Amino acid sequence: ENAADLLRAAGHDVRMHVGAGAASAPAAVLGPIVRESVTNVLKHGDGARARIELTNDGDAWVYRMVNDAADTRVRTGTDATIAWGSGLTGMGERLEANGGEVEAWNDGTSFTVQVRLPISAGNAAAPLGEHA
Repeated sequence: ENAADLLRAAGHDVRMHVGAGAASAPAAVLGPIVRESVTNVLKHGDGARARIELTNDGDAWVYRMVNDAADTRVRTGTDATIAWGSGLTGMGERLEANGGEVEAWNDGTSFTVQVRLPISAGNAAAPLGEHA
């Protein structure tokens, strides 16, 4: 909710989908990921819309942030090239240390950051619901 509130305050139309059990997602790992993805939207998006999702697919937490793509993207064919700056690199390092992974892509109209984190990675971390 805090992430959505920040984006709304900046003028974004925000949609959220939080799946069942999301309150038990590990805040120690996912909290910084959520903060970095919000920062990316504020710094690099066009400022109109964003979608935030957190679901459990059975063996992993899946977090996704989708926002309108900025016009400064570089295109290669029909896909846009993603420049992995320090934010995405930091996400990848944090997730890799916990058995997870991050992907990012730009389809020309929207930019997506998708994170997968094994459910088992959160066993020792405080649940997301305890930090809300």
